[in-house]
Amino acid sequence: KSINLDQFSGEKNVRVAFMGYNGNGNNLYIDNIEFYVTGFSSTLDLPDNSIRIFPNPLTDGKLHITLNSPEKQPVTVTIVDSMGRIIYSNFFEDVLNQTYELSLENLRPGVYVINARGQTFSSSQKAVLPR
Repeated sequence: KSINLDQFSGEKNVRVAFMGYNGNGNNLYIDNIEFYVTGFSSTLDLPDNSIRIFPNPLTDGKLHITLNSPEKQPVTVTIVDSMGRIIYSNFFEDVLNQTYELSLENLRPGVYVINARGQTFSSSQKAVLPR
């Protein structure tokens, strides 16, 4: 379940509470709570072990990559140009379902391949940087 907490952005003190009511039954245990700062107002629903890049073609030199993993894992993201040279590489720890913004403003127009490799998956997509 995803809940947008944008209305609390900028607040100095925010408390998130989970309340459960029962009729003298069993206790309620909550686990695996994740908070993400993405800057995006909508949630991307992706299959497990997949990536999505957007916008494509790139419009302002910024590429957003959403990584979706069924379990936390380290992921390496590389960007390769049409000559096979690695022009960007970054290691992200504890990736679950997050969106990262990559600045590609200094790249020349062309076609690039974005590779994401985790412990349980490897995925690639092409991105176009127009003139």
